[in-house]
Amino acid sequence: MKIKKFIPFALILISVIAVNACCSCKNAVAKGGKVKGYITVVGNEPFSKLAIKTDDDNVYILKCKPAVERELWEKQGDYYLVTFTKTEKDTRAPVLIVEEITPLNKNTK
Repeated sequence: MKIKKFIPFALILISVIAVNACCSCKNAVAKGGKVKGYITVVGNEPFSKLAIKTDDDNVYILKCKPAVERELWEKQGDYYLVTFTKTEKDTRAPVLIVEEITPLNKNTK
């Protein structure tokens, strides 16, 4: 009898833990840090934006200084380490405010 009452409580507890664990993964990126991935472009002209596609297939739009942006437009497909300060929300993907970029060897994953 006690087990039948315990099962719904256990299911609710497991569900809450699972949801909390999944949400905390995205919060780590939202606070700032570093992301490795390939420079790409999202959207169609004239609304295309620079982005980075990480190894785990997450896509982040990059918001950076004009000089850095010009460099990255020419380096599409190259592997970079992007250091960012914070994120913003966009309709397509999270936006990273870029602080620094570092080109990496494609073998340095």
